[in-house]
Amino acid sequence: MEHLITQPFTLIALAAAIVVTAYEMRTALEPVHCPECPHCRADALEREARQRDLQEQYARRHGMDDDDDRRIG
Repeated sequence: MEHLITQPFTLIALAAAIVVTAYEMRTALEPVHCPECPHCRADALEREARQRDLQEQYARRHGMDDDDDRRIG
């Protein structure tokens, strides 16, 4: 009887371990960003400029004004 109870818990724990491992492997591949070095600051500024550009393109495409509450961001 005890074997029937522990088997589902073992499978759930194994599935959780697989998910956590996949997440950790994905985050390990991302580069580390620090606020001090010029390279990371330039990368952050580039991402912010790209995001602003995408927001402006979205607003133009959907006919939203600058003060429209529906804008993203």
